[in-house]
Amino acid sequence: MSAPAPAEAAARLRPAVRLLPAALLAVLVRLGHLGGPAMQFNADEAASGLMVREILAGRHYVFFAGQDYGGTLEHYLQAAAYLLVPMPQTAWTLRLPLVALSALGCVLVQLVAERVLGDRARAALAAVLFAVGPWFNVVGSVTALGFHVAAQTLSAAVLLGALRAGDAERPLRVLAGTGLCAGLALWTAPVTLYVLVPAAVW
Repeated sequence: MSAPAPAEAAARLRPAVRLLPAALLAVLVRLGHLGGPAMQFNADEAASGLMVREILAGRHYVFFAGQDYGGTLEHYLQAAAYLLVPMPQTAWTLRLPLVALSALGCVLVQLVAERVLGDRARAALAAVLFAVGPWFNVVGSVTALGFHVAAQTLSAAVLLGALRAGDAERPLRVLAGTGLCAGLALWTAPVTLYVLVPAAVW
């Protein structure tokens, strides 16, 4: 099998080069906040940490412990991170999967903005603004409350899927992926209906 031509290789790298700066900025801003004195560990995060330990020990949760709402997708991602990467179970490491989810959310925001605005420069600006603020979003996206960043990222994925479905080469595959993300979003946080209903209508 022959090596790809330089032009083809450059074409494959172009999306990553375009999407990487804002995603890296989101990571740096959130890591900076995690390393600062303003970051506090609260009771909800303690409950999340205990749930992750229980999941690693073989217990399974559908909803946040003691509740009948608030899906546990974030907790399973946190548990998977501990399984895949040998690291101590601390408040700081508990939040690292949320940083990764925030970076993914930033990429999705940029892709949605490209579709909506039709201008890559303005879409990149939208992603940069998402990466750095508003401040409550930065704080919420690295606080292990169990719902915030997963719901946000899944909602962005649903929006992108709804926008792509009309012109995708394989629309059924896009719709299936969008439906999966919508189901996960609704399980994670019912408040995502504010995004899911307009996306479904679209």
